Amino acid sequence: MLYYFDLIVYSSNPREFLTSRAETMGSSNYASLGRLMIGDHKTVCDSINAQQSRSHYLGRAKLNPSKLPENFVLFLSDVIESESEIHQAIHTYIWETIMPGVLKRVEKDDAAVFSEYVTMLAEAGKDGTPSSDILQRLCIRYVFHALLGSIDDSFVELIHDLFFDDALASYVGGAMQLPFLCSCIIPCCYASKRQTKIDEAVAYIVKSPTMENYEAPIESITKEGFSEIFLAISGIAGVLGTYNLLLNVFNEIPKDCDLDATDSQEVLMFILEAARIRAPVNNVNFRLQEERVISAHGREVTLGEGTLCAACIGMASQDSKVFENPKEFNPKRENLLSDLINFNHVGFSPEGSGTRQCPGRNLPIKFASDLLMELQNYPDRECTALEIPRGIEGCNV
Repeated sequence: MLYYFDLIVYSSNPREFLTSRAETMGSSNYASLGRLMIGDHKTVCDSINAQQSRSHYLGRAKLNPSKLPENFVLFLSDVIESESEIHQAIHTYIWETIMPGVLKRVEKDDAAVFSEYVTMLAEAGKDGTPSSDILQRLCIRYVFHALLGSIDDSFVELIHDLFFDDALASYVGGAMQLPFLCSCIIPCCYASKRQTKIDEAVAYIVKSPTMENYEAPIESITKEGFSEIFLAISGIAGVLGTYNLLLNVFNEIPKDCDLDATDSQEVLMFILEAARIRAPVNNVNFRLQEERVISAHGREVTLGEGTLCAACIGMASQDSKVFENPKEFNPKRENLLSDLINFNHVGFSPEGSGTRQCPGRNLPIKFASDLLMELQNYPDRECTALEIPRGIEGCNV
């Protein structure tokens, strides 16, 4: 029950939960959420760089593998030969075959597209529509247009329902491993509703331009099977990840900042620093492959093989031994690029996909950059109707 209590508290404010618990425990490494949370930057970097024995955990919660694709990439291990081969093949296929076409498509999106996006955000609220709903749909439209080549409004609404609405029938919420009593109480109609939406989304992806010339990265993965995997990756990492990144960019950039929105490198550094202060993805879950000694609760603790751990990117990004005045927004940090770990990879470079680094990482960064740049052209700089992008309000662009 303590696990589920922690889960609820964590969900309300992950950063507050992680930092306050670390202060209470007197250590950046401590037991919580049914695992050992590792928040020391060096240990997190070592964990990210090492081969990982994964488990059925995503972010904060344990998921039911039967409710996700058979070869769900985020569950596959590097240390199990068969899983490592599948993971690397899918990862490489996305980076080398799909992403080049994706980035070409988004390069063609002219300023008029982003002008429309900014206007929609700025006007949000005037008709009673929360700007969060607008931002969610913009993320869906941008990400899936780039990934699939063509989408319509009905697909946008389908993905919004599947990943943002109706928690018990949502893609992630419906896959959570719940206590036995709760699973008995929750009506089966939620699972049926969720599966129906998944089937519709997969069928849409199968018929998309991106899948027309599909060549299986592994012989056993059919077009339909890869489309299921692609939906999971695109929805969880693509849409939800992009949405969280934009929230952080809009909320963490100070109102009195000086940003030259015509300088793409400066815009990039602002986005990366915002992501460092509030990590879009907090935890990388894995199981220890061998016995290991870790400092936790103020003392040396020996952890056995198979212990569930979470390399906590959120806490490690606030490690004062690595980032001076870690809570201060400073996009000019000399070590920002070298010590950034926000994309499940140590260091940041526009080139290369790493081993487990998000292969679609450049897509949300470009989206956030283009939105920031377009804000300078919006005639009403106050943007008084905006509920979310407060970091831009009053920003000297």
